[in-house]
Amino acid sequence: MKLIAPFAALLVLCASTMASPMPNPDPVPEPVPEPTPELESSPNLPATIAKRDGNWAACYENNTGNGIDFTINTWGTWDDDWGRGFLDNLRGQCGQIWNWQFNYPYPDMGQAKFTLVWWIPAHCVENAIWLASNPTGAISGVSCAS
Repeated sequence: MKLIAPFAALLVLCASTMASPMPNPDPVPEPVPEPTPELESSPNLPATIAKRDGNWAACYENNTGNGIDFTINTWGTWDDDWGRGFLDNLRGQCGQIWNWQFNYPYPDMGQAKFTLVWWIPAHCVENAIWLASNPTGAISGVSCAS
């Protein structure tokens, strides 16, 4: 009987702790879903995408309270798939991607925008750019440091 009382008190303490939910100060946004066929075309696409010689990218980042917002301006044939190859490589190198957007603001330039969490592997965005552009001419020397 003496052993049952402390065990029962411990059980009540555990049950009451588990019953109260832990506060979540910052909700985690939903990750970007896998590409679907309806993403292959967009009404925002210029009438023609001008083919560009050589591959190029410029990376800009903005550290926010919710993660790191990236803007990648692209040039060359490596982005002519609406950034799907880049997105696949980002997922492989950096993990989950939020707020993914890709468009062509000019006929000769693509632009990717997305958010990553704070604890990403070093140079994962630069590595994803290199991997995505490799089939048509790997881009190296891009720096995403702010």
